[in-house]
Amino acid sequence: MKTLSIVFILIFSLSAFGQSFSSDWQKVPVGFQGDDFEQIYKIVSRSPNLKDKSEFETTADYQRRITDLSKIALPNKSADSVLVFAYRPTRIEYSRFFTAKYDADTQNLQISITAESVRYLSKSERVEFVEIMTGPAKDAQLKSLGTYEGSNAYGTTRTIEKSLMSYHSVGVSNFKSLQRLNFALSVPPSKAKEIKENLAILYVGKLVTPFFALDASSLKPTINRPRDVLIGNHILTMNLSEIWLYNGATGEIISKFKPK
Repeated sequence: MKTLSIVFILIFSLSAFGQSFSSDWQKVPVGFQGDDFEQIYKIVSRSPNLKDKSEFETTADYQRRITDLSKIALPNKSADSVLVFAYRPTRIEYSRFFTAKYDADTQNLQISITAESVRYLSKSERVEFVEIMTGPAKDAQLKSLGTYEGSNAYGTTRTIEKSLMSYHSVGVSNFKSLQRLNFALSVPPSKAKEIKENLAILYVGKLVTPFFALDASSLKPTINRPRDVLIGNHILTMNLSEIWLYNGATGEIISKFKPK
């Protein structure tokens, strides 16, 4: 279980291409992108109204301040609106949070979404929930931060390239016991191949406290891999009402999950 420091923030965003989500959809519109996760995160992180708790502020006043949605100005969307994040995993066979494996003999496609338990700490409270990846940043390639000279215990030196990589996740608050969602589909090989190549996921819900967190980790350099990578994970915490699996190429809905 990871322990993070958090910033308490709440915000919502616009849906891409003007498409408003409906839980009654029979198909997801082709090209639907949902709400812009990075836009939300950027606005959230710069919000002056949602600063940390002051030592001269009571906990009750602090809670009222950060949950007063009337103070948050949003274009074309009210603060109590549902957010929808659309994600198409890449290389899902090897992903930390997703697997999709097909057995041609039984014609069974197993798709799994894995969650990771996380503990968030702040000056005023501790909150636990689970984290599910929702995608890499739009500009997901490694960004160079320069180089430096490094050496190991034996005196071998290398020029180390320092880089930054970002991705984003939802922190799911309303079913903390979730560890893995499994979906079993009975489909012929051609259909299984199509689904694996075009698998897409919708996360539907509303933001809840603590609303926002930044998780930072790193990959340390070695002699054989002289690269020092800082990994930033931008997290929005939510109560999810639905998770959809669908074909991103056709919009066909494969399965839906609703927490009990």
